[in-house]
Amino acid sequence: MLAVLFSLLLTLYLIIPEAIFRTIFGWYVPPKNFVLSRAETAYRALIVALLPLAFAWLGCLYLPVMQTFPFAVRNNTAELRRSDYRLLTSALYSEEDYRNSKTEFWPAFTRSSRRQARLIAWYILLIALEAWVAGRLAANYAKYRSFRLYNWLADKFLFSYISEWHPLLTPYMFVDKALRSKQTFFARTAFCTEAL
Repeated sequence: MLAVLFSLLLTLYLIIPEAIFRTIFGWYVPPKNFVLSRAETAYRALIVALLPLAFAWLGCLYLPVMQTFPFAVRNNTAELRRSDYRLLTSALYSEEDYRNSKTEFWPAFTRSSRRQARLIAWYILLIALEAWVAGRLAANYAKYRSFRLYNWLADKFLFSYISEWHPLLTPYMFVDKALRSKQTFFARTAFCTEAL
């Protein structure tokens, strides 16, 4: 039972957020289309998920709005959280522990589920925000490439999600919008002329 729960949590906290990130990022710049190994998928998901998960977790613990919205839990103290999670893990691990604590199990399960749903809701919102910011930064590469911090971020993070063909076949590298449209026009016209 714990293996199923672990697989569910891995999917909810790593795989789905990475897919959401790639989708929203793809609205701004064409993403790479490739098949990754499981280790590469997990590595990329960890890179994408680490910062939003930390902010969501800390926010759900300390910020009043994030502590209660959505899925509020009454009397949500640190002691109650610990006892709920301790009871759940022991009951999921052992059938005997589950039978002994059947009356306390379902209320603890409900409270823990509400806490996890709240954390996941804020986490997904922060993943979407991170993807939006990364997509905007990647789309404006030509404008920001003179900044050292931006170049480091682009090299380490942003370019790993951008299709290799996008900078080569589009006016992605040019700052001037007029030059971009002229280059696109001439590139399309030259391609059409050569094709004939």
